Amino acid sequence: MPGFDRSAARLRESGRPLAAAGPGLRRRIPRSSVPAVPSAVLLTRWARRQDTPEAYERALDAIAAELASSPLIDYQHRRTLLADWALPPQAWRQIADQLERRPSPRYISDDRARLAVTAYLWTQVTQGETQFAPKPTEARKDPELDASWRLDRFTIGHWLRQNKVPFYRQMKPLLDAYATQLARTVDAARSTRQLTHSLAN
Repeated sequence: MPGFDRSAARLRESGRPLAAAGPGLRRRIPRSSVPAVPSAVLLTRWARRQDTPEAYERALDAIAAELASSPLIDYQHRRTLLADWALPPQAWRQIADQLERRPSPRYISDDRARLAVTAYLWTQVTQGETQFAPKPTEARKDPELDASWRLDRFTIGHWLRQNKVPFYRQMKPLLDAYATQLARTVDAARSTRQLTHSLAN
């Protein structure tokens, strides 16, 4: 929200309190300046509902304090080490064995599901977007599997995040737990070789 932030910054530099701007400060947030992404839209709506501009400032300060107190995460390191990674078949079987399977048109074959889930795990660990998830080696070698993966990664990712389809609702907490452990393992590894060795043990 550039208009809001610049107005707040000018008031701070002048030494005047944000309250001096009154409700007009909220009106400085032009709709056209907000990117069409859910987080920005939600934040803009929230800011417009506040009684005073200080509420927005307090929220920003709280976010800044939380970020400052959190350990820095090297997401580039995670993306580099996971560039050629795919959920191992054995790990997928351990997850799949805990699921109650029922006949459903939304269930796909194990191998396709494993590769699609790999993309979901990659997004959880790297905070990247699904479309940037690296293509698994298996998909690179098999045109048919590649075509399926291109669609499955988005479809299954949607079902997991939507958390409404029973089969994938069962799967999500198991995958999220795996992603948490995977992130720790990746952060501790210094090379792809070391990561592979750590995941194998």
